[in-house]
Amino acid sequence: MENERESSAEYRRAREAIDTLDGVEMDFEGSSASFGYGGGRDLSRLVDEARE
Repeated sequence: MENERESSAEYRRAREAIDTLDGVEMDFEGSSASFGYGGGRDLSRLVDEARE
């Protein structure tokens, strides 16, 4: 019974998160240039910081 309650609570939290996101206007203008083929982020600094 406890697993069922936990699953139900997780489902409610997920549903609330999705409902919240559905109510927010998202702007993906230019996102294909940033994350598309040949695009992406330069993570070299992140790697250097992780090594320190």
